[in-house]
Amino acid sequence: MGKLLVKKKEVVVPGEVIAVGMDFLPSEGTYRENEKIICSRLGMVNIVGKVIKIIPLAGKYMPRKGDVVIGRVFDINF
Repeated sequence: MGKLLVKKKEVVVPGEVIAVGMDFLPSEGTYRENEKIICSRLGMVNIVGKVIKIIPLAGKYMPRKGDVVIGRVFDINF
């Protein structure tokens, strides 16, 4: 049985063990070493089902379909 060692949306640092066991799958920003899933970059943990992903705290934004965009309109020209 796998064990999750961090909570969802918790900030983690590179080298930190996020989960132990084969029940979880590593994704972006994580890698598997034996039965441990380890963080490879500074960021926030996102868990969807059994997939563990790290959302980076710094860097460029990569938009995806379905993202909400907040903006401000300064002027309208014809």
